[in-house]
Amino acid sequence: MNTEAITDNIEPKLQFILDENGDLQQIPKDQCRPVEYPIKYRLKNAFEVFVRVNRTENYWISNYGRCVNNLNCTKKDKFYEHKQGKCHYTVFEIEREIRSHIKPKTKRKTKKPLPVRTHKCFVAGTPVEECNSFLEELQKSDEKRVYFINEYRLRRETNPAELVAETFLVKYRARNKIWHKDGDETNNWYKNLLLLQMKIIRS
Repeated sequence: MNTEAITDNIEPKLQFILDENGDLQQIPKDQCRPVEYPIKYRLKNAFEVFVRVNRTENYWISNYGRCVNNLNCTKKDKFYEHKQGKCHYTVFEIEREIRSHIKPKTKRKTKKPLPVRTHKCFVAGTPVEECNSFLEELQKSDEKRVYFINEYRLRRETNPAELVAETFLVKYRARNKIWHKDGDETNNWYKNLLLLQMKIIRS
């Protein structure tokens, strides 16, 4: 039996992804790169795609304006869906800093903190391996200092229209006002949003 003929007739499984312009494209599923925490959430239709919110690790926004998170889920496999439409979101951005202090020669008797130096800052989405590799290189190059990673959660106030615009729309200089084409501010589908320049009228 000709196995090549059989495999040629099998249609490859396709997956919708975003290209560099923020447009939906189809590519074979076996060419998709795996992510650390793949999102498993029921889609609205075949054209909906969830993308992780920039500088976060636990929030995703879809091109239809649906936001979900798995922040409080231990196994990261369950997702909470936020309110939709014209509403307010609070998301937490992640920053990691590689810091160091001089290695004490003796046991410290006082509780006075050691002077700390910051070397590099990583935002959410940076591979953990890259952070650890940079930390190891610094530690090997200078044994007189102790290097460590500090993580910060930064509170950000936003809304679904803003998240959809920054994730799915092409960015233009000085265009910072989001308009809804149909006038319905609860419709945050990415094709219903426009980025326009806000003009200031002075009297």
